[in-house]
Amino acid sequence: MYDQKKIAIYLTDVWGEDELSKFDDYAQKFELMLSPHMPNTKFEHFNVMEGNFPSNPTDYDGVVITGSKAYVTDKSPWMEQLFHHIRILDAARIKIFAVCFGHQAVALALGGSVNHQPLMLGVTKFDIIKQKEWMQPKAESLKLHAGNFQQVTKLSSDMQLIAQNQQCLNAMVIKDNHILTLQFHPELSAKYMHHYIDDVEHKIDPELITNARKQVDMGADGDIFAKWAATFLSDLQPH
Repeated sequence: MYDQKKIAIYLTDVWGEDELSKFDDYAQKFELMLSPHMPNTKFEHFNVMEGNFPSNPTDYDGVVITGSKAYVTDKSPWMEQLFHHIRILDAARIKIFAVCFGHQAVALALGGSVNHQPLMLGVTKFDIIKQKEWMQPKAESLKLHAGNFQQVTKLSSDMQLIAQNQQCLNAMVIKDNHILTLQFHPELSAKYMHHYIDDVEHKIDPELITNARKQVDMGADGDIFAKWAATFLSDLQPH
């Protein structure tokens, strides 16, 4: 019997009153994604955008950092505190799994760069360029939901690129065996993506919107990546 693991989920967004607020928030989405593959795990949620941080992040076996409508380059006070936590977790070699905004926040906190780039919306295929033992079932490439206006444009020297595509060169990154970050979204459903596309449609080129909807309807590989992330976080050998 394994000791129960504790995972902190840092929610980096505040749910408003729009259509998207009818869905689970991003922290809930990650717990729903990971919990079937991590049965002996307690998940605790912290809305860090509202200043709610764990008093000691190293009390946890791992930390998940979610996506956000905010830009990491805004450098709000809560983001500076988030960057500080990331550096504490890194120094303690606590597991970090971070997605989209979280991916970018880790890059910035550890010495990389993030800039505005052309919008990626819909479903994006990216290639695995470095296989890892937690990537089970094995895949040479994956397709995941995308909705991002910024990207990591430079990595610190101790970060290792393990997946990319032509539009997003730093798609998935690791540091040693304790940090995994990803630009795209394994946690989002097709239904949510359609509502997200509705939400941004007024400021996006109509052709891009049409293509994004078609891509979402063709499906994504979130279920596969959920297994990868859970194995990475749990530190258990895949069967």
